[in-house]
Parts: sequence; structure tokens; C-alpha cells
Amino acid sequence: MPMAKFKEFVGLVDDIERIQRPYRAAVGAVQEELDLSGMEMSVLSAVAEAGTPMTVPQIGRRLGHARQVVQRSANVLIGRGLIEARDNPDHKRAVLLFPSKNGVAAKARADERAEELVAPFLEPFDADTLAEISRTMRAVRAALEAATRELGTIGPTLEAATRDIHVTLAETGQTIARELPRIRAKLEEEER
Repeated sequence: MPMAKFKEFVGLVDDIERIQRPYRAAVGAVQEELDLSGMEMSVLSAVAEAGTPMTVPQIGRRLGHARQVVQRSANVLIGRGLIEARDNPDHKRAVLLFPSKNGVAAKARADERAEELVAPFLEPFDADTLAEISRTMRAVRAALEAATRELGTIGPTLEAATRDIHVTLAETGQTIARELPRIRAKLEEEER
């Protein structure tokens, strides 16, 4: 793999991490307002946004967390009346999780508040630009996950994943190249 391509990939990962910091701070403030941990908020979001009811193992796979971690958060949410567990006709032990009315309302409040807190970061960008970057990042993630699954380890997969990523990024590379420096500058300004 050419070194320049690797350096660009590392720069992309760094940019993603820098973008996550202020976003996570804003979301953390919302979680604190609702008295939910990060995992509890993630589970509530997964249940509330699912098109169909999900089981704890399904949520775990979707979020990339162990079933036990998701189960603990689901138990807290059930205890607080934010989600409900109902019998699953397809499985004796894996119940289906549904958002309660209170859960839907809490998720709506969280989204509303998060939008207020994140709005200043998003001001310089139009929805189409963010959608294009988002599509590209989902493709990057999918390529990395597929390569990791296929080869079983991260080390040997990086070269294969980077080839797939290069094809995907080539289609929207101009937009990312144009927008990420503005995002980085905005974040650096926020850090000062």
C-alpha cells in the first residue's frame, strides 16, 4: 500500500476523532439531563428508532457491544419505564423490546436538545454535503467491517480495506477534501 494513501487514511481517522469530541460532549450533556448513561441512551435510541421490535442480542450486534452490556442497560430502561419487554413468539427467552410512550417522549426530548447543542457546529454545512459525507463514511465503515470479518484480524485487513475505501472515497473525495478542513478549523477554534 502506498504510504501517501495510508497517511490520508490516518488523517481521516484523526478527523473523525476530532469531530466526535464536541459531538460527544453535547450528547453527554443531553444524557446527563435525562439521567441516562451513554449505553442506556444508545439502547433507548436503538429501540425507539427500530422499524420493528428488537431483541437484546440484535441490539448488541447493531451497536457492537456484548449482549450482557446491552441487557444491563435494557434492565435500567425497563425499570424506569422507558422501554417495555414483551414475549417473543419466535424465541422463548429473548424478549422483544418496544419503546414506551415515556421512552418515545424522552428520545424526542433528547433529539431536540442534542440538535440545539450541535446546531452551531453544523451551521457552515448544508444537508446535502453532510449526507454525502455520511454515505461515504458508512461505506468506509462497511469496508473495514467486511475486511475484518473476512480475515479475522485488523492487521492484515488494513490493506484490503484500504483498497475498497479508496474506490469509495474517490467518488466523494472532493467533497470530503473541501469540507473536512473547515470542520477541523471549526473544532480547533472551539478547543481554544
